[in-house]
This record gives sequence, C-alpha cells and structure tokens, in this order.
Amino acid sequence: TVEARPPLAGTLVSYLGQGAGEPVRFFEIDLDRSPAAVKYFKRGGQVVLFPYSVSKTDVEVFDIYAYTLRHDVRWRLRLNYTAADKQGTITFDDHGRPFETTAPADPSSWHELGGKPPSPQRAYGWQDGKWMEF
Repeated sequence: TVEARPPLAGTLVSYLGQGAGEPVRFFEIDLDRSPAAVKYFKRGGQVVLFPYSVSKTDVEVFDIYAYTLRHDVRWRLRLNYTAADKQGTITFDDHGRPFETTAPADPSSWHELGGKPPSPQRAYGWQDGKWMEF
C-alpha cells in the first residue's frame, strides 16, 4: 500500500476479466489490512499457500481481485521469486504509477456492511471491446 485516503464518490467501473488461453491462478487482495492480505484460490474456493514451483517453460497467468471496503487505496504488487540460484522482485503497477482502488463513499449503503438494501447505483464494465452498464 502506497497511500490510503477516504473513499472517492462517483460511478463504479469494474473489470469482468477477459479470459486467457492458459490456466489462470486467482488471487484476492484485501487492501483494508495492514499489510494487505493476499490469498490464492484454486477452483472450488480452496485457499493455497505460497510458495509453489513452476518450470521455466510454464506459462503463469494471474487474475488479481484487489478490494477495499473502507478507503481509496493506491497500491503496487510485488512478486518475490527465486529462479535457479537467483532471487529477485518484480513490481506490477500502472506504467510507474500505483494502481488505485476505492470503496463506496457511503459503505453503509452496501447490504453486506450496513444490513440495509443497497442504494441505486450505476455500474459499468469493459466487455467485448466497449463499456457496458450492468
């Protein structure tokens, strides 16, 4: 986490996933924890802990679901690795800028948090090469 601030107000824009030609590893990142908590899920919801091994010919595709229910968070993802006898870190971000994920401005309007039905909200996502309202 680079910075956490009060959540932004505005329109929800979401990512639905675009698919991959290879098997995908799904990760969930809870940005409300300090440090952020990362979980890896196999199909069926089973949590798998690191480390795991791959060969130099394996293709790895990661789908990252990062969320916050409390803040507007700017963050980067760092992957530590060991290859043969070398160790390193790869940093993932938005062309040198941190990613940004925000919570709803009024989290009490979320059913999971406040116990009341959600308020009307417009949500958009990129699908099939265009923005679509859900």
